[in-house]
Amino acid sequence: MSRRPPPVRRARPRGRRLGALVAAIVLITAVACSDDDGGKPEAADGATERPTRGSITVDAEERTPAGALPELTAVRLDEVGGARILVDSTGRQVLLNGASYNALADLPTAHAALPPNRAPTADDWDAMAALGFDVVRLEVSWSALEPERGRYDDAYLASIRDAVDEAAARRLYVVVAMHQEAWGPAVASPPDTVCPEGTQAALGGNGAPAWATLVEVAPVATCHLPGAPETAPAVSAAFAALYEDRDGLRGAYAGAWRRVVAALGDHPAVAGYQLATAPVPAGPDPAARYTDLLRASLGEVRAAEAEVGAPRRPVFVSPMANHPAAGSLPEAALALDDQLVLAPDLPAAGAGRDPVGVLRAAADEARSRGWGLWVAGYDADPTDEASVDALAAVSSAMDALSVGGAFDEWRRWCGDPESIVVPGAQPAEEQHEATDVLCPDDVGAGADPRLEAILARPRPRAAPGRITTVSGSTDRVAVSGAIDDDLAAGSDVVLWVPGSARPRPAGDTVDGVVLTRVPGGWYVLAAVTESPYTVEVR
Repeated sequence: MSRRPPPVRRARPRGRRLGALVAAIVLITAVACSDDDGGKPEAADGATERPTRGSITVDAEERTPAGALPELTAVRLDEVGGARILVDSTGRQVLLNGASYNALADLPTAHAALPPNRAPTADDWDAMAALGFDVVRLEVSWSALEPERGRYDDAYLASIRDAVDEAAARRLYVVVAMHQEAWGPAVASPPDTVCPEGTQAALGGNGAPAWATLVEVAPVATCHLPGAPETAPAVSAAFAALYEDRDGLRGAYAGAWRRVVAALGDHPAVAGYQLATAPVPAGPDPAARYTDLLRASLGEVRAAEAEVGAPRRPVFVSPMANHPAAGSLPEAALALDDQLVLAPDLPAAGAGRDPVGVLRAAADEARSRGWGLWVAGYDADPTDEASVDALAAVSSAMDALSVGGAFDEWRRWCGDPESIVVPGAQPAEEQHEATDVLCPDDVGAGADPRLEAILARPRPRAAPGRITTVSGSTDRVAVSGAIDDDLAAGSDVVLWVPGSARPRPAGDTVDGVVLTRVPGGWYVLAAVTESPYTVEVR
């Protein structure tokens, strides 16, 4: 088997054309790629004179991103746009961009010799930060949290807390997601199952513990359409039992959330909680029953926050797996809280699926409900040119909407059920996600350069008040914003710029720039003096 070695990072020339891959709102010159370490602010190039959109005077004061993360305290209503935006404790709009991380997910064993995943590593955390990420969607599992009914695994809760600590040390926020795919391991097909033609045996899902799987069905009911384990009748039956609150399952699920929130306490790196991930519609009136589940879980989250003295975090609400079909969203009646964020998974492009259209429809829905919007999952196959082009289009649309999201997935190990697919099969030689893995030895091959160009693109991380417009090209970015009356000027606009070449900032009603060299690129910080303001980097 031929294996490609981990890619060698080479300096990229200034002005390297990225074309459609980065036809996005945040495009800055300085796109060279380097792993040089740094951390001290450096003077910006250019004259100190300041014509309109001219060079910004260098501020000698060290206002660097070092230190604790500003806490995400609210989803604030934008009175102008009618939508809600994520804000930090300084009043800045924050764009959360990063990847999903399944290192703590309780995945079923699909191959006896290949573990489905591995514990979090410092290398992974470092690599995510070096791509300019500011968030990790951390997947956790009900089955690992509560392996027996009423018995919670304190060691697992500690591992979640440890992961949040590691993320915070690299200036990464964490969205804690109660993850599921095809329910749980108890819906795996028995070894001797003979599936009907056109279906395949199930490896078992992940998420729910065996004790919560209240279905008694024939083994054939575990069979599913190829590549779609959620289509198994056993999966639908298990979800229906949860929605209908058989044997108190709804309360048990909500109670698990209470334990997670209590364990994390007031940790400032916690960006919020995703109550469920792409649940399967099942039973009569699934949208209404799913709404009941979310309402119960939300109640336990808020109760736990009050008990430990934590602020009310944003709560990310996932549509059902059939989104955007009618009835795939929780009822609009779920408006008991002002910190709700619609968090859809976007479909892969092709076969009539339009991820950009789904994103825009979700933006309209969020605005109509007065919710925030964040993309919980989007992906691409770097070996497929059309898929990469679709990822570029999605990323551009997210930027245009000032919406962040998590690429799904950061890494997929050789023994992951999605790598094996069919019981007894061997994984492909290469697993392509945000970072590649060579199989069967689980050798990391680094970030795929085709995806890296998009995922690590230059963009704003935070801006005082609210972002009003962003425009750019391959050699510049201009970010404009406005500050509400209740927020004093003086906060920094923070931009991420990949590469080793030094950015060239300019702006209106901003002063003093600090350029901070970090592994993988730069932070560009510009202090806002008046509203409205514009920061431009050439």
